[in-house]
Amino acid sequence: MSDLLAPYNYAEKLSISEDEIMKVEDLVSCIENSTIFEDRLDAILYLKDLCPKMRLHIGTLGLHAYIDILKVDTENTTLVHHVLDLLKLLLQPDCESSIEEDFLGDSLAELFVSKPDLMDAIFQIMDTFDFSVRKSLVQFLIPLFRFRSLELRDIIINQGNGICKIVDLLQDQREVIRNNVVLMLSEMSRGNGVIQQMLVYENVFQILFSIIQDESPQSIVIEDCLFLMYNLLKRNDGNQKYFFEDMNLVRLLTETFDKLIYPGGDRNFDVDYEYSKQTVTNIIFALECVRALVSTDNIQENIVGAQKAFSQTGLLKTLCHAMFTDARLGLDVVYQTIITTSEIIRGNPQNQDFFINTIVHQERKPICSLAVLMEPLIVERLPFKLRSAALYSYMCYVHNNENGKNLISKAIIGKSDGVNSSAVDKFSIVSYKIMRAIKSNKPFQVWGGCLCLLYLLFENNQRKEDFLSCKIDDYSKTLSLFEWICASLFRQDRSRNQIKSAYLMLITTWIDNFPPAVKILMQQNDLMQFFSSEFQECSFIVNENEQRTVKGLIAFLLMTIYNNIEESKEKDSIMQLIKYRLGIVQVSEAIEKLSQTEFYLVAASKPTFNPKTSVNVYLDYQFCKLIKVYEKKYLDILMSKNRENNGESIDVENILNEHKKEVASKNEEIKNLKDELEKAKVELENLKHQNITLQTSSFKTTQDLTDTIKMLNEIKLKNQSLESETNFLKENVCLWQQEAGRFKQWADEWQAYQINQLPNPQDIVVSQLTKQVEELNTLLDSGYKAYDQQGKTLLYYINLCEQKPKNVNDNEDNENTTNC
Repeated sequence: MSDLLAPYNYAEKLSISEDEIMKVEDLVSCIENSTIFEDRLDAILYLKDLCPKMRLHIGTLGLHAYIDILKVDTENTTLVHHVLDLLKLLLQPDCESSIEEDFLGDSLAELFVSKPDLMDAIFQIMDTFDFSVRKSLVQFLIPLFRFRSLELRDIIINQGNGICKIVDLLQDQREVIRNNVVLMLSEMSRGNGVIQQMLVYENVFQILFSIIQDESPQSIVIEDCLFLMYNLLKRNDGNQKYFFEDMNLVRLLTETFDKLIYPGGDRNFDVDYEYSKQTVTNIIFALECVRALVSTDNIQENIVGAQKAFSQTGLLKTLCHAMFTDARLGLDVVYQTIITTSEIIRGNPQNQDFFINTIVHQERKPICSLAVLMEPLIVERLPFKLRSAALYSYMCYVHNNENGKNLISKAIIGKSDGVNSSAVDKFSIVSYKIMRAIKSNKPFQVWGGCLCLLYLLFENNQRKEDFLSCKIDDYSKTLSLFEWICASLFRQDRSRNQIKSAYLMLITTWIDNFPPAVKILMQQNDLMQFFSSEFQECSFIVNENEQRTVKGLIAFLLMTIYNNIEESKEKDSIMQLIKYRLGIVQVSEAIEKLSQTEFYLVAASKPTFNPKTSVNVYLDYQFCKLIKVYEKKYLDILMSKNRENNGESIDVENILNEHKKEVASKNEEIKNLKDELEKAKVELENLKHQNITLQTSSFKTTQDLTDTIKMLNEIKLKNQSLESETNFLKENVCLWQQEAGRFKQWADEWQAYQINQLPNPQDIVVSQLTKQVEELNTLLDSGYKAYDQQGKTLLYYINLCEQKPKNVNDNEDNENTTNC
């Protein structure tokens, strides 16, 4: 212990005198040795007053005394309460330092969890129902979890029924205790899958919803409950599946939304109602719980199941209603609602249809929901997070939605061949806003508009061909949309890099695997001049990320043109441009560095679109997938052309071929090793799941054994009581027999006396005696039967007691076999 706290001894000795240390020792001695309750209590209270100044000495010198009180004096709730308060004060940081900087508190917490006696006493005290004891216990455990969560979690798991006891505390009807337990569980469950699953098996979700139902919408307790629920759901596949498969839980979550969003309970917004800050916070945390179930980070099975469940319970309808109604919910709630709704409909045809068929009445005109959400894209004065959320809703709507893409495309092109005209008209406002954004001179508007078009064209040659006939506007008879985009790219100023990246991504996607678009692009007069000048001018861009991104996109577009040109003459002209004007090595480096930029790493990491500012929006997730597909191929082409350009001999070529074969063999070995590594990872993951399952089953088995031992102890006490009753009955039988003999002797004497007094009493006396003998025989038979029955009952319980230890040993052997 001295080694553990050695770094703090010198610092505290500078400000603490020997007299004060001796005072602490005397107080601890009083707690240990005094037999007067008031003296021990006063000593503990005095130590609590000294805590802010002498945490180290109070925590180390008196720890054994505190443990003795918690173990031995459990019936003295006053002492236990103040000892727990004292331990809590020892873990509180000074007012000048935070918990993260409280190194002394961390070391004291490490000391506490290293004492098995203290931990056992803590779990024993959880059974105490006293208010002050439970309150102090929970308030002590909260900072203990913050300092030493890993060790304390292991102790709880190994405790057997530790989780059950903590969940019992959560069900305490006293609000102070219950609310503090919610905070404690948030600390306890964070980042630990085993604890999270154990809590869910103990019906924590149901308990949390019952707490939420009892609270008002302005209660901070709702925030704490939803935060705990979010911790249990985030990145926990098992808990997510448990939640959305229980439709009652999904229904309760929907009711929670209704309670928070509709204060009147009638699903109608009150324009005069002012939402408090806490209510807004509660709504945001409820939305976070929904997003934890439909996040793109989850496995596909869970996403689909949660999307279906939210549609069936009406949560999607509630969110759509809240999203388009002026309820003074604030920007943060509207933003989170749009993002959550977008992820609920992403890739789900039924939810996408429900979303697009949601009609919003603006200025007495019915407009589809997507058209309303696209409005922020072209309104520059609106907050950026709202504009990015609108663009993300479009991405989620068209994700795996070929019918929706076709309708939007026909609305933009102005054709409705073979399609219901009313269905196309629904998207007319959407198409208008996309085209308006593309033709804008505002960077993010152009980027967003190009991205909307990119999602329609991605890997679909039929729509690429249809859009080639699309004109830039109704007045243009010759200039197509594709030609206009190419011309706009060529004439952009040097500083407008975001717009350049948007046009480059769109043109590259358009011409990929589509030679007709490449042919039109090659006919543009300024194409070669653009490549030769713009590629060099990228070196003057100050921001390195922007420079690498734009230069890499130009090189990637150039190689995409080369890869999709059908005529060899034009192909040679492109390669000549690369060789003699740009440099093969420079183009290769540009493509290679493109996938190393910060913009690429952020965009390629996940499909969720949530940039912080508009200036950092350059690349998109779908386009990054295109880069991954072609990057190696383009680099191989440039390397082979570079070798040809350097005039390498055939011998060198042969050597290189041999080297390639060796590299290929090595690559094969690497691939095999990677496959083995993946298999090992899968096996490790399976073992982790098995471990969680075994720990859970072990936890349940231990709980069953605990219940069995408790039942055996009750039977043992009952048997002891029966034995004492049997001994008592035996003694009473002996006494009764003695009394019966004495009464019989008196009766004989009395009868003899009576007989002597009668003149001729033989017949009367004989009949009376015969009757009395029969009555006495009947009473004796009843007594002996009761005695025999009592002996049989006693023998049955003795046999039962002998069999129970054998059953307990068998259960322990089964548990050991399961753990092995």
